[in-house]
Amino acid sequence: MPVDPPLASDTSPAAEIKNIIFNYAAQSDVAVINDVSFQVRKGECVLLTGISGCGKTSIVRTINGLIPNYYEGKLSGEIRLLNENSAGKPIYEISKKVATVFQNPKSQFFNLDTTSEILFFLENTGTPFEKMHERLRFVSDFLDIERLLDRNIFNLSGGEKQMIAIASALASDTDIIVFDEPTSNLDLYYIEKIADALRLLKEAGKTLIISEHRLYFLKDIIDRAFLIKDGKIAQSFTRKEFINLGEKKCKELLLRPLDTDFFVPEKTDEKKDADFAAGGLQNQSASKASAGAPLSLNIEHLAYRFPKSKADFLDIRNVRLDFGKIIALTGKNGQGKSTFAQCLAGLLKPKRDSIFYGGKKISTKKRLELSYLVMQDVGYQLFTESVADEIELGKNKERSSEYSRTLTTDEILQKMNLSEVKERHPLSLSGGQKQRVSIGAALASGANIIIMDEPTSGMDYFHMKETATLINSIRSPETLILIISHDFEFLSFVADEVILMEAGRLASHKPFDKNEARRLFTVLKSETDTKLT
Repeated sequence: MPVDPPLASDTSPAAEIKNIIFNYAAQSDVAVINDVSFQVRKGECVLLTGISGCGKTSIVRTINGLIPNYYEGKLSGEIRLLNENSAGKPIYEISKKVATVFQNPKSQFFNLDTTSEILFFLENTGTPFEKMHERLRFVSDFLDIERLLDRNIFNLSGGEKQMIAIASALASDTDIIVFDEPTSNLDLYYIEKIADALRLLKEAGKTLIISEHRLYFLKDIIDRAFLIKDGKIAQSFTRKEFINLGEKKCKELLLRPLDTDFFVPEKTDEKKDADFAAGGLQNQSASKASAGAPLSLNIEHLAYRFPKSKADFLDIRNVRLDFGKIIALTGKNGQGKSTFAQCLAGLLKPKRDSIFYGGKKISTKKRLELSYLVMQDVGYQLFTESVADEIELGKNKERSSEYSRTLTTDEILQKMNLSEVKERHPLSLSGGQKQRVSIGAALASGANIIIMDEPTSGMDYFHMKETATLINSIRSPETLILIISHDFEFLSFVADEVILMEAGRLASHKPFDKNEARRLFTVLKSETDTKLT
């Protein structure tokens, strides 16, 4: 078992948090940070983990100055950065000591091209031209991102955007870099790339503070870990103690696994039987379905071409998606998964489509009527003033099937652990809570085709498992659930089949079992696109 690595010879604190208490202005009666104190030494890598809404992101915001400079509220206690009190300092002063990489890199971009984005901080601080480009050469070599320079940011994949965000942070040459869920939307390949970047930053003596739910890629990088619960530090661990937690203890602490071998299912039936039976639907659905042919969505041909492009981006042929099943769609970033989902749901008009529903050809407009899509960036589809109203808003379709019961708003709020925030504005919630609200609205919709694009991004183990339970509970012979995901931990609880997409085409479509999960996990981490037969 690895031992804790020696810390840098300079063990003075880079960041020191003393008795921090914070209440957001919109939640003045609840302290999201409740008397938190800790130190981070220079060159140290510290992990903050815990369930969604526990206060991790808020702690990060006190360090980078977003609290209280951007997020208003009542803050008490002391924050010292490199032996200076940060109280009263504007963000531009704090940014000279602390750089930030956000969960969604799009929220921190200011430029249209990658090179300008990497140099943005240096330009704004008046760095001489020669020194700026010397720094650019160093950063691109250090992170091995030469191929990403001088590119349109909007044409990058999610993983490529995150690498540009990390490059921008490194270019600023601050001593402290904080990361808020940096891998939540990334594929397995780019998670490995982010891990490599973190190792390089640590070797260069940078102080790293990381808020994250995914843990397996960090176990050999961190020096210490803090488990946050109800705005407090519930437990702290050395790296050796953290690595030795084991699968059972991780589950007790509601943490995601530290070992990738736990991501794959032992039995494909196990994940659905208990939840399906709990809804009282299993025997009823089986007997009803046996009376007629199983319902399916058959894609003979689906092609999509971006405007002004001369070649098809999507070319999907001869695929059968059976209702009553939960089908996973996986693949590296930028392979066309989200575009395929939007075409299937009728949000994008394909160049050519020949799709059959129950044996009859179905138009784009009809697919839109039958479908509900949970987008990858859920901020685009939260419209109301409260969580409860958002769930109700999703009920815009009448489920005609006699095989399934309709979940009530209260049931969804309870099972998604949202009852306590049902009167809150959805946009005031944490990233994981917003994700659960959007999923809840989809499950309340009664749609026949439910598509979820990365539904567990930024979601902790406890809520990931609760989400899986709820999704399993709405299975029926007249419901098709398609889930786009890189989250093998989550898929092990729900998926019956898995489709691999590569370069706009479907490379494989197989039952989701232990062997297939392990094989795909290896493929998706690899440098090259490996075709599966």
